[in-house]
Amino acid sequence: MHSESAPPGVTSFDHTADVGLEVTASSLPQLFVRAALGAAWLMRGEGRDPDEAAEPERTARSLRLSADDVAALLRAWLRELLYWQETERLSFRAARFEVLDGQSLEASVTVAPEVGEPVREIKGVTLHGLSAERLGGEWTARVIFDV
Repeated sequence: MHSESAPPGVTSFDHTADVGLEVTASSLPQLFVRAALGAAWLMRGEGRDPDEAAEPERTARSLRLSADDVAALLRAWLRELLYWQETERLSFRAARFEVLDGQSLEASVTVAPEVGEPVREIKGVTLHGLSAERLGGEWTARVIFDV
């Protein structure tokens, strides 16, 4: 487990040749933000929090997605953020959701150029073991990444 230095509500776990996250949150927007922060943390590595003073200027991007259910929407969200990371080296920092209803998402996403090389490449978000649901008063998600 790589729980040291993980974002709040995020725990990582090893899964064969993959790595995963278990995420808990009090709201759906918080779940999506924590999952994105967790993915960025996995790529950055333990103990390498972004240095606010050294970080290049942040920018905001609009993002609109839709899916059949919350788990599929979470996967689409993470896949888009990973695409930005892979193609433009932009790392997730924050999001403000205009719409997030379990089947659609409209957000203003704050990103910043990645400082340094990632310690782990994440190739994709698998369907295996993917879940996102409300249990009692808390949202929980489980995501496995192909590394």
